[in-house]
Amino acid sequence: MQHPPETPCKRIRRLRNEQSSPEYILKPPPGLSWADKVFELCDTLRSDFNEFTQTRMSKSDQAAPEMLLNTLGNLRLTLTDLLEKPSAAKPSAVKSTSPVRIVVQLKHLPALPIRDLPARDIYQRLAASASTLPRAPTPLGVHWNRNNNLIISFPSDTSHTSVKTLYPSIRSLIGSENPPTIRFDVPWRKVHLAGIRVRDHPDQPIASEEELWQTLQLNPALQDLSITVQPTWLKKPESITGTHTSAVIAFEDLDGSVERALLKTTIFAFGKTVTIKKWHDRPPAKHRVG
Repeated sequence: MQHPPETPCKRIRRLRNEQSSPEYILKPPPGLSWADKVFELCDTLRSDFNEFTQTRMSKSDQAAPEMLLNTLGNLRLTLTDLLEKPSAAKPSAVKSTSPVRIVVQLKHLPALPIRDLPARDIYQRLAASASTLPRAPTPLGVHWNRNNNLIISFPSDTSHTSVKTLYPSIRSLIGSENPPTIRFDVPWRKVHLAGIRVRDHPDQPIASEEELWQTLQLNPALQDLSITVQPTWLKKPESITGTHTSAVIAFEDLDGSVERALLKTTIFAFGKTVTIKKWHDRPPAKHRVG
């Protein structure tokens, strides 16, 4: 028989120990732990692989590869059924609603009688000509831009081939001895041709822009370009005092790839190499107040 504690503190401590909840100790379940099972699985796979690589195929197995092919085919079909097939539907491309436009370059022909005609009259004449051609599209509108070029608009789904059927009618309507340049209004780039030798001595006349274009066309890199602005001197001929000057040329370039290729190409003019630079538009001049 146990004797009670002699002091109150000891009696309280003993009573607290007897009334406290029992302690539970977590014990692992019988058998191997998960780590041991992983190691055991690795050992099993290793041994099976070694036995598989060391097993020699019989002559009958070697003579019948179709059994292996059938097995692989069945495995492929099983995996095909299990895996989810991706959707083959592609998002439909958004059609452009912007009109197809062509530019009739008349900037250098200021004395043409067509400049005195309102845009409405030009449109009516062109629409009448289009109605007489079997595959020619009917234009949507005509207007003059700030560079004094004629802009003709067509529906957005009009092909370039059908628009070109109207080129003879447009040139006949313009009434110029020299046929004007007609181009589609597409993204284009401009490059700076620097260091062009235009004469051997300052007292000699400089070469004309037509002569410049003729010599530039000898370069294979410029022969296949769709020119939007033919080579033009940056300075007026009377303002050129030395033997060298600069010019600009513009061409169609949808994504900038043509410009990047030209900047890496060696270009000749009048038998001498010229420097090709990226063109930077000058900001408009600020007017001083006061």
